[in-house]
Amino acid sequence: MRGICCTLTLALLVFTGCKKEAPPPAPATAEEPESADSDEESKEEAPKKEASPTAEPTKDGEYRVEAVVTKVAAEWFPKEEAKDKAWLRTKVESDAGAVDGKVRIKLYKPGADLEESKPLHSGWSDRYLKVPAGTYDVLVAYQESSLARASGWIRGVKLEQGKLLRLRVSVDYAVGRVRIKPSSQEQDVSSKTRVAVYKAGADKEESKPLITFWAGRETVLPAGKVDLLLTYEESSLVRVEHWLRGVEVPAKRALLKKPVTLVLAFSRVKVKVTNLGEDLGGKVRLRFYKAGADPESDKEVLGSWSGRSLPLPAGSYDLKLSYDLPHAKKSLWKKAVALSGKRDLVKVEADMKFPLGQLEVTASQGGKPLGGARVEVFAVGKKDKPLAASWTGRKVQLEAGTYDVKVSHKGKSAWTKGVKLKHGASEKRAVPLPK
Repeated sequence: MRGICCTLTLALLVFTGCKKEAPPPAPATAEEPESADSDEESKEEAPKKEASPTAEPTKDGEYRVEAVVTKVAAEWFPKEEAKDKAWLRTKVESDAGAVDGKVRIKLYKPGADLEESKPLHSGWSDRYLKVPAGTYDVLVAYQESSLARASGWIRGVKLEQGKLLRLRVSVDYAVGRVRIKPSSQEQDVSSKTRVAVYKAGADKEESKPLITFWAGRETVLPAGKVDLLLTYEESSLVRVEHWLRGVEVPAKRALLKKPVTLVLAFSRVKVKVTNLGEDLGGKVRLRFYKAGADPESDKEVLGSWSGRSLPLPAGSYDLKLSYDLPHAKKSLWKKAVALSGKRDLVKVEADMKFPLGQLEVTASQGGKPLGGARVEVFAVGKKDKPLAASWTGRKVQLEAGTYDVKVSHKGKSAWTKGVKLKHGASEKRAVPLPK
């Protein structure tokens, strides 16, 4: 059998030199192919198991191995029922176990350049490829993550009609598996922690991360030293960074488990607001300021709504609550709300004490109902600026009290004065307009 020269280049590491390994003894019987698997999506069935197949193993020393390849062996099996095609099956193994399912096998024209050529056929390792007979350059392309990947050539592989060539390739990919598990106060915080991988000794301000992934998940990285930046983010205000410098990623796909304790100094605050005993839910606007700040000149730390659980850094805050309705508004303050930063929940309760009544005005003209008339509500004795404006037939919510009401339509108007609104009650007034 003609020797096959194997050259393999690794995207992660550059190796030199080669060595010769004797192939393992050939099995007594051939394996039955499972299914054809190529990018050409061949519909033909795999050859059936023969009664007494004869394997032709490669001779000792016939193959050269280079770079991450430690052993290459080949066996031929005649396939009498598949004379029109040739068969290839490439099994890839590493010292840390099989990596099949992570390796693509691509067939190119001899002498092909990876950057300039497209594969003639491709499939996964340890699967059957049924292709026209001929000589090919075979690319073994491995990838488990954007960093853990490598590709290498096996040049001049001759495939004969009616025969199955089974290649056994042993590799030693210099990658390891990493799992980072951050916690705080004995609670797992992986779901909110991102891990960024940098070259060892890199400056975050000058370098971009090589890859990022969520903590708690197993990720494959090149073997060697790296720096890991853990970023826990609860909100734009609660964000903690933690460096792990000089982390040694093991080789041979070994698993490195790295527990990390993060110091998270924040609390959650939940504000429940009522109005004279009635729960207002999320209708009240919240504005948090640093304790002692001037709201006219200082910017709020956080703005949100009542009823929500809000993360804030440890400290003391002044809280402004605003209950704004279309025609009635009220605000109040809660001073020096203290947050310990122990990831606890601080509950704040407040009552707006804002009595509200409801007014509904209808109009008539000449004894007939009149729609679309303008309704304006004034403070008692005032006629210059209305406190609220609406239309007849609509309900207006106002602070409980006494008001003067003006109704107007097409130049005609009428007043009803001394309208009293009580908290929780609805007042209805019918106002006749002159003709």
